[in-house]
Amino acid sequence: MGNLNHVNLTPNVRTIGVAGGTGDGKSEITSTFASPRAKKIIGKSVGETNSTLKERVVVYSEALVNEIIVAVKLRDDIFERQDFIDLIVVSMSKVVRDNGKIVAYVSGKANEDFITFLLAEITTKVNSRAILSFLTEDEIDKLAMEVSNVLENNDFYKNSYSIYNTAKNNLGNIEVKDNSAKLFGAIRSEVEKSFDQLDKNILDQLWDIWNSVNHSLKSLFFNYFQNDDISNDGYYYYVINLDEQESSSEFVDAMFTSNDLRKGDRLSIEVLCSEIVMYTPIHEKIAEMIKSKENTKNVFMGKDGKIAIGIYDTRGLYHTNSGDEDNFEYFTELLYGINYDALMLVCPLTGDTNEAKLRELYSNSMKKYNKQIPVFILNNKVDLFIDALNKELSSEDPLSIEVSNEVLSFNEIKKKVNEKMATIREELQKSQHKNRKSSEILSLPCYLKKDNNMTRELLVEYNAINAIRTMVEEMTQHLQANAVKIKFVLSNSGESNILPCINEDAVKKLVLNTLALPEIEKKVFEPSLRDIADSVGKTPHGNAYNALRRRLKNGNGYTSNIIEEYFYNCKSFSVNFPGNLKNFVTKDFISKVLDTAVEYKGGVFKVSDGNKRLNEIIINSGYFNPLEFVAQMLYFKALMDAENQGSFSFGMKFNRFLNNCNPYFNKAEINEGAYIDAIIKTLSLAINKAADLHVLYV
Repeated sequence: MGNLNHVNLTPNVRTIGVAGGTGDGKSEITSTFASPRAKKIIGKSVGETNSTLKERVVVYSEALVNEIIVAVKLRDDIFERQDFIDLIVVSMSKVVRDNGKIVAYVSGKANEDFITFLLAEITTKVNSRAILSFLTEDEIDKLAMEVSNVLENNDFYKNSYSIYNTAKNNLGNIEVKDNSAKLFGAIRSEVEKSFDQLDKNILDQLWDIWNSVNHSLKSLFFNYFQNDDISNDGYYYYVINLDEQESSSEFVDAMFTSNDLRKGDRLSIEVLCSEIVMYTPIHEKIAEMIKSKENTKNVFMGKDGKIAIGIYDTRGLYHTNSGDEDNFEYFTELLYGINYDALMLVCPLTGDTNEAKLRELYSNSMKKYNKQIPVFILNNKVDLFIDALNKELSSEDPLSIEVSNEVLSFNEIKKKVNEKMATIREELQKSQHKNRKSSEILSLPCYLKKDNNMTRELLVEYNAINAIRTMVEEMTQHLQANAVKIKFVLSNSGESNILPCINEDAVKKLVLNTLALPEIEKKVFEPSLRDIADSVGKTPHGNAYNALRRRLKNGNGYTSNIIEEYFYNCKSFSVNFPGNLKNFVTKDFISKVLDTAVEYKGGVFKVSDGNKRLNEIIINSGYFNPLEFVAQMLYFKALMDAENQGSFSFGMKFNRFLNNCNPYFNKAEINEGAYIDAIIKTLSLAINKAADLHVLYV
């Protein structure tokens, strides 16, 4: 494959989004699209439970035969600032709970308790919080000792009595037990405030420790990825040669693991990454099936003329230590926060104790889901379902040692399978949003592991290729009207790609003109400033703040409604101004910026109006995503800047975020640069996606 530094590795292909419960076979169906040799590599990360910790897009491409390309973006902060804060605050809150009842305190005991609590938090075996397992024992001991030294040297433990009684007294007449979650929550809130009141020099000592941990983790990342192997669009990449797998064995073992720490597995280096894309050879049968029909071929063909299809693989629902609310939040984020062309809901015919919860979650979520795309229910594990049916035949006398050879016939099995599928499908079909009532949800039965006891009839009937064929055909029917290909002739100067170029001065001129429009004042500035003012000074509940954080990353706002009398010092709030900001990028604005600020180099279109046709596709297909524009300004700029100031309390972070947003809407101090940067980044994503999906090199 050679050097990929000049290549864009953003996965702009037709994609199926996949959701399902932990251990239900999501990653297994994902790996089924790969060629047999590639599947052996990817399959290493498929475990019984707790497998995928970080979402990834896997692109199955006809352009690859002997290689897998792993492309990732390194997390800005591998050990996130909030995780570091949580370690300290939770540990200190336990010290206060146990030592804060009396005025006198023994410094040594408080410090010993803090170290004990901190080490317990650090060495957890819960996958989603175990990133510090990459550190050596010496590094972990050093972390605990350095943090405790900062607290002890600055007499922070002396605050325990004051913090404890402030928390208890502010609970008012509410009776709480010493070990109650309510009292602990109040203590935690006061601990956070106490840290925010510390001198900046003391806080800087803590941030130096945090930075040191991240430095160690980033050094680990660069043990596997080379600093110079970075694509044109910012992905570090590693190429696995399938003909020389031994040379990549260390990388494969580090990247592809089932992530079950409780069973002794090591944690995958996937958790060091903010984005993961894998390019792998597609299974020959799937490629040939796609190419067998011209319409299907056209939909899944890239600008190089090769077939490619993507799978967005996600973390399992009902993952270890996740509650119903957490799963609803995560599933909602998957439904609305990512781009995909079809949705696959994995729902095995035979499930575990979470089966009922999963089906209820699917049904509740479909009530509001109104995307007009194909939705599939993958009823996998047919082999286990059939095995269970046959075992029932010989279970009349469990004390008998005689084994019956009786099995159900093909038609009997097919009837049972269809009945179970219909039960699952009807639940979702009935609960669909009214805008999707005419859209049929398709059930796709299959096995992913062959059973020696299955007859040839069953093997043929429930082979996964049938499910894949149906998905591909339905996606073709849905996408073929938007599968226009515009021919492009590359120049003779050695260019290997069309090169979209954005004129920043032209963008700036258009942004300034738009900011001055009366309708922007009315639809964006005025309502946003009112909305911000309504939330200033409030302290959100931690869960509500984190929910807002997740929504902002997808360009959406959030409303928190809590019982304020119950939660300590927390208020309800509404952040609606992301919806107002979206009004800045109208269809007319997008059209003007494409016409005046974008040109395509690297060759020429085969037809004279090629650039105009491509721009029209960008507009009409919605590739310029207003929510991405909002996220660039409010999440990646305003919120990240607020959090990077190092506040411990959610109230301080929230109000700094609101303060950072004022210059986006106050004409007296308008931050035009933020608008320009967000427009350029969103525009770049849009035109690259359009070029990848709608340009064909000739």
